[in-house]
Amino acid sequence: MNTPDSIPAPVSPPRWHLFYFALAAFDILTVCGSLYLSHQVTGIYAESVRTNQEWADRAASYDAIGQLASDVNAPGNDVFDSRKVAEEAGRMEAALKPFNAALAAARSEIEHHENPDDARPILKGFRDVETAMAAMVAEARLIFSFFSGNQPERAGERMATMDRAFAQLNREMFQLRTAVAAAQRTQSASQTFKAIQLRKWEFLIGACVILMVAGVTFYGHRISVNLHATLRENVEHAAALTHEIAERKQAETTRDASERQLRLLSRHAGMAEVATSVLHNVGNVLNSVNVSVAIASDKVSGLKVATLERLAAMLGGQQDLAAFFTSDPRGAELPAFVASMAKRFASDRTAVLEELDSLRRHVEHINEIVATQQSYANACGVTEVLPLADLIEDALRINAAAIERHGLHIVRDFADLPPVSVDRHKVLQILVNLIRNAKYALDDGAPADKRLTLRLGLNGGGRAKIAVSDNGVGIPAENLTRIFGHGFTTRKDGHGFGLHSGANAARELGGTLSAHSDGPGLGATFTLEIPLASDTKKS
Repeated sequence: MNTPDSIPAPVSPPRWHLFYFALAAFDILTVCGSLYLSHQVTGIYAESVRTNQEWADRAASYDAIGQLASDVNAPGNDVFDSRKVAEEAGRMEAALKPFNAALAAARSEIEHHENPDDARPILKGFRDVETAMAAMVAEARLIFSFFSGNQPERAGERMATMDRAFAQLNREMFQLRTAVAAAQRTQSASQTFKAIQLRKWEFLIGACVILMVAGVTFYGHRISVNLHATLRENVEHAAALTHEIAERKQAETTRDASERQLRLLSRHAGMAEVATSVLHNVGNVLNSVNVSVAIASDKVSGLKVATLERLAAMLGGQQDLAAFFTSDPRGAELPAFVASMAKRFASDRTAVLEELDSLRRHVEHINEIVATQQSYANACGVTEVLPLADLIEDALRINAAAIERHGLHIVRDFADLPPVSVDRHKVLQILVNLIRNAKYALDDGAPADKRLTLRLGLNGGGRAKIAVSDNGVGIPAENLTRIFGHGFTTRKDGHGFGLHSGANAARELGGTLSAHSDGPGLGATFTLEIPLASDTKKS
């Protein structure tokens, strides 16, 4: 007769399983931090490009103002040769209007778009230029009046004064360009400082990633320890039951308890399998995240701002810009150099935006992996009505990084089936294991075209079938009868529990899991059959 001691006590989930939810929350915070860092880097780069383009446009417009100043000065000199006082005076007044308009437009643009501290020295430069132009125009008008009064000697005496006024105007234009270059350097230094400050966050994100990986490793280790401990306990318990079966009439009760424990073991094994896949995929994607962040930061830090400063200084040092552009070899080469600089900035901008887009895709990939794992962890043991095609895609998504790294070609052949009432965690456990086994078979067989085919269809008798086929190493005929046995494996690092637990899970779903292979080197096909209308009990 059985005693109460022979009946196993109910197994309650250990409290350390709550660590999973804390780890998931930490993963989400880490991903959000990565997104924030990406957003900030993008903002700094966009602001840097915009600012440099603004100052480059301003430098070009101030060069145009200098050319207009030369046009205003020319009639005062040309009148000594042409002696056409009215015509030259008209030319000067006509040239003065666009100069004043351009100067007013430049001043208005600075007043409306720059902060007062940066704008103050530039506005002072505009006032000084305006004063110098007024002095030069006054001298030119005096020269015209002397010519009109038939006093060319006195006009000649004023010519030197007008030339000094024009030289003063050029000096004020140089001071204006110097103020522009200083303001540009200040803003560039501010952007560089922001980028350097953001790089400090990289270490925090890296530390969070390390903690996340360590947490997943710890969780997987605890599951593995618990799995082996429970397995050892159940093996010992099964041996005791075998010894007692001849003596006790209620062995059936003990066997049922053992089966419940084995089902729990099977579920834990599936959880460990999925958790390992999630850890592997997240680790691969995070490597790409770190590379993208480093490249984007290096590109922003490497913008050739110093070259633009030297260009502004060189232009500011010229007394006669017209002569510099027409006679100096450096001036003749300057348009091509400015075009190459613009091309370089555009190339850097494209490269950084590409890296940031890559970073966004990697972060979205991590979100998808974590969200998929969370959805299945929360739905464990619940029967739901859902499309089988969605379950296949989720299993592929969990193995996505490994599939891409090993160069597998995925072929989908899905029939249009109605949704099925199943425990999706059990189906996912089976599919993840089958896809991983197919990946190893393709690696061992090393075919030229590593092809993994997934088929979904009907098998008659109100049953759906999911077939996972590969063209890998194949299965010898003698192993087909042993492959679902507990502990059987052909891999050196295999544990021989995946297919065994998958077959058990298929039976719990009211279905079957079978294997077929034409022999070594000819690939293999594993087929999961489950009823369209679930007749299983909720776990």
